[in-house]
Amino acid sequence: MTAHILVVESEPTLACALEATLSYGGFSSAFAATYNEAKTLLNTESFDAVLLDLELSGESRYDLLKRIRETSDGPIIVLSPLDAEHHKIKVLDLGADDLLSKPFLPGELLARVRAMLRRSIAHKPAETPIAGMRLEHRCARIGPRIVDLSTNEYKLLSALAQCPGVSVSTEDLVATMWGKLDHNRCSHLRVLVHQLREKLEVDPRRPRILLTARGYGYRVARVKEAH
Repeated sequence: MTAHILVVESEPTLACALEATLSYGGFSSAFAATYNEAKTLLNTESFDAVLLDLELSGESRYDLLKRIRETSDGPIIVLSPLDAEHHKIKVLDLGADDLLSKPFLPGELLARVRAMLRRSIAHKPAETPIAGMRLEHRCARIGPRIVDLSTNEYKLLSALAQCPGVSVSTEDLVATMWGKLDHNRCSHLRVLVHQLREKLEVDPRRPRILLTARGYGYRVARVKEAH
């Protein structure tokens, strides 16, 4: 399967060059010029890695990296014009997995992406069987059908799949999904559950896989519960 890369880049000329480089390397890509565009794509598509240019206009470079990391749990490679040691340390401490200083050669970029993807696959959790489906890397397999999942959809299912049949509180799920307990995120969680049921369930109004623990939270059914 071709790796899918999100590129966050506000400079059109560089965006075109990055697209050509990634295509030459055998990768598919999608582009965002702002954090809001990136957030929308991360919540609707599944990406194997993020290339983030810290020269985006209108954003504090460190705040932008922090916000992208809160949105995505995938590998992030930062493209930066700064080469100072303290800058590299801060970027890595904020959640970047690698940093490539500008200017760089296309071959080096592709080598960094390939290395990052190899490490990501090596640390990928084993396929998880749960009721009526098998959760794989960024997708769910239901019989012969493969359902693509957004980053947050996959993250939610993965959290619930750790203990099939065990209810997880809304608060714990919010903290797992977004790194801290924020009650304003509870409505976002409900939207994610609705999206997942629309994708996974035969009848979303009568779910058999993703179940509600009323007044508490959610759980995924054990295998025997789905039959």
